[in-house]
Formats: sequence, C-alpha cells, structure tokens
Amino acid sequence: MKKEYITSDLHLLHERIIKNAERTEYQPFSHTKAIQMSWDIVNSINQQIPDDNDVILWNLGDIYFGPTLTTKDLSLLQEFVKIMKGKHRRLNLVLGNHDRPFI
Repeated sequence: MKKEYITSDLHLLHERIIKNAERTEYQPFSHTKAIQMSWDIVNSINQQIPDDNDVILWNLGDIYFGPTLTTKDLSLLQEFVKIMKGKHRRLNLVLGNHDRPFI
C-alpha cells in the first residue's frame, strides 16, 4: 500500500520569505541565510518522510521562487530535489506560478 505525503510552497532560496514568514532565526535576511533555511527545510523533509519504495512525496507547486535562476542556484535546487527524492521514495513535483525558471 502506497503512503503519500504532501508539501507545497517551499519557496526555496527566496530571501524575502524569511521576512514574510517572520523566520527570526534567519535574520537579518540575505541570500546566505536563504540557502541555510532551504537546507534546513529540505533536511527536515528528508528526516520526517520515510525513504521507502512505497512512499510518494508530492510538492504541489512553488518549490522555488524566482523570475531568474543563477547557475549556482540551479545546482542547489538540483541537490535539494535529489535529497527530497531520496534513494527509494518517489517525488512528484507540480510546478506552481513561482516556478517560472522551470517552465
């Protein structure tokens, strides 16, 4: 029997989300802090969701926030997705309106 987990609107690497979400532990906000917060989010997901063949993780949009995506940020996002996928679980990404660089 498949087990499904759902997340959405992670807005990884988004500097202003730190302020908008009142994430005081990452203040003052900067791109470096946005990277750290993104790692914390992805690692938390990876720790809480079993990495098993019968697990499906859905991200329902806005894994990223941008109109632009630097080469460095693309590499980070690829690493984040790899971690979220794990070795065994299935990861389904639904693109949201803030995922423009992927469209």
